[in-house]
Amino acid sequence: MNASSRNFPLSNQNINISETSFHFSRHQPHSQRRMQMSYDGCIPGYNSFSENFHYYYQFGYLFAAICINYRILYVIWVSHRQFYSTQSFYNLYSIDCSISILAMCIELCCTRLFLYFPQFCVPLSEIVANSPIFMRLYYSSVNYFKAVKPVIHIFIAVNRMSCVMFPITYSQNWSNKMRIMISIIIVAPLLVIWNTLVSRNYLAFLNGGFSIIYERRVSWVSRSTRGNCKRVELQASLSLMQFSLIIVTVLITMVTTIITFYKMTTMKKRIKSSERSLCIAAALITVGFLLEAMTQSFFAFFKDAPWLITVMAYIFNTTWDILFVGSPLVLLLVTTQFRDHVLGIRIGRTQRVSSINNALHFHQTHHTMTRYFVFCMLEFPEICIFF
Repeated sequence: MNASSRNFPLSNQNINISETSFHFSRHQPHSQRRMQMSYDGCIPGYNSFSENFHYYYQFGYLFAAICINYRILYVIWVSHRQFYSTQSFYNLYSIDCSISILAMCIELCCTRLFLYFPQFCVPLSEIVANSPIFMRLYYSSVNYFKAVKPVIHIFIAVNRMSCVMFPITYSQNWSNKMRIMISIIIVAPLLVIWNTLVSRNYLAFLNGGFSIIYERRVSWVSRSTRGNCKRVELQASLSLMQFSLIIVTVLITMVTTIITFYKMTTMKKRIKSSERSLCIAAALITVGFLLEAMTQSFFAFFKDAPWLITVMAYIFNTTWDILFVGSPLVLLLVTTQFRDHVLGIRIGRTQRVSSINNALHFHQTHHTMTRYFVFCMLEFPEICIFF
């Protein structure tokens, strides 16, 4: 079936565009659009070079983020496994890195490729339109990965809070319950994307490229019992569920962060300095989720606004890119030791190892001298009294 001539018998209320679930009327005049969209086929007239340029610079920073995340995984589980793999924070963060790598690979190989190469729009859209299994797997996977990240961040924020509130039992408790937490992280996003698993997928053509959308199969309907019995329809919107999840993430993170920093004011300086950097990293990453919550609110509550298509042209995929790229950079900026390991800086590492060895040597020497002094006091008190 030719995608350019395919008929899309969809209602405007149930159409969800790409990962952001954007709603837009097909009958809006082209003069009012800054970003053109169609359901009938590829939109001609777009300059291939300018559209390709969007892909190339996005490929640059996303590929760099993939390499950084891969390097972080290598440090946690290979080169410094004996140190980082035993800490629950880095176990959780390694899951986040793995999800980010998979999500960014799909973005580069599918999402951005479909959007920014007008010269390949017709052949690619024909292939994708005739692959319903691929469309469902792709669309569900992209939104699943984006729903996993807030869930992981909730556990990371709670992890930092429990570390300063229960420093003695913290490590053992998290190690014993790590499998349960991983199971929750895997299952919880399904509560957000379940409607995409049972809904049909179609193509929407945007700015010379195309994106995969879905038509909601499930919606909840209720009727008011007052007044004129006005019919109220509550739909299981992906954007609304993503917005709700991110808002819950931001609220939990704000509460745990406030408790964490308050508790740190009563801790010893040595313990405080060791935990401050990871707490700051978790707090800064929350800012990225707050930006994404603002974006999702547009698509959840203003889906029929005529100005939304203009906003979409500027914020489309931008907030998620901030999370994908900014999360590892924030962690590297605030944690000196981890940054040195990831970047392979041997000077700082050697100095730390030397300082640790010197401390151990001093401790052993001090312990030996103490034993000799006690022996001297017991056997030769008249001599040792002068010391």
